[in-house]
Amino acid sequence: MNRVKLVQKSETSGELTATYEAIEKARGGSVPNMFMALGYNNGMLSSAFDVAAFIGAPSRVPPKDKQIAYLAASRINGCEYCLVRHTAAAMKAGLTSEQAAAFQREGNISSDPAFDARERLIVEMGEELTRTPALSAATFDSLRSYFDDEELVELVFSVAAANMFTRIASALEIELEPGFKK
Repeated sequence: MNRVKLVQKSETSGELTATYEAIEKARGGSVPNMFMALGYNNGMLSSAFDVAAFIGAPSRVPPKDKQIAYLAASRINGCEYCLVRHTAAAMKAGLTSEQAAAFQREGNISSDPAFDARERLIVEMGEELTRTPALSAATFDSLRSYFDDEELVELVFSVAAANMFTRIASALEIELEPGFKK
């Protein structure tokens, strides 16, 4: 059960209503529970929505790769809400069912054969950056063989975003919306 009341669109006004409408437009007509939990303050909500939108948007790093980084962090943090929601988003971005299943398994998945070498490195980076506030020189140097500065910043941002959202979802015990399976 959600620990806080989810703010419904009918309870909003002004800029907050406009943000809810933007989220509905971007998310197929609904506002996810995560965002309704942040609906107490438009500054929080609109900023969080912008961060979340970046993860799924085309940029220098393909959305699938950003989602892999996000899922690696969500898995380490044990956030069911984020794992389920972002597995669905990642599959739309090209994640295979074998890769999705890997994120549900216990143990080390950074060497899982479902991922290619580049993707395994993204998983490793997401896990490492979630466990510690920095990346080792060895991991960073390995990433350099695949990614330039801009791409590295995007991947780090994706993991940082996942860590923010997993903490919000876990602390507030945000429930999955109907239609999303555990």
